[in-house]
Amino acid sequence: MTDAGVKLGGIAASDFPEEREGRRQSARRLWSEARLLHHNLNRLMHVVYVEGPSRMAHTAQAASGALVSDFSTVIDWLRAVDHETETPQHGAEWEIAHGDAYSKLLEFLYAAADALMQDTPDIRDS
Repeated sequence: MTDAGVKLGGIAASDFPEEREGRRQSARRLWSEARLLHHNLNRLMHVVYVEGPSRMAHTAQAASGALVSDFSTVIDWLRAVDHETETPQHGAEWEIAHGDAYSKLLEFLYAAADALMQDTPDIRDS
């Protein structure tokens, strides 16, 4: 999603039409790739729910939910670019949603690391 946002943020009304179109197509391709990765993430998230630890379910769900907002802001921005109605607000909304998604991802990673450390015996206990 970061790469798609960067491509979209690089589009300016003053760009040559072919440059603008190239960036738009790149952003759309990157969004599609990210969407496929998100489907894989959802499948893996189900594994977290089933196999645990249960304390991971909340952070996994929060991270996945934040990604939905991230995806929505990018697709809204892409549609605005398609219709040449994009505004600086599109970029600002994406930055907020993307920052939230990244923050939730970090929370998940920290919680996962904590869970693994708690479930792993300390080598000094041997």
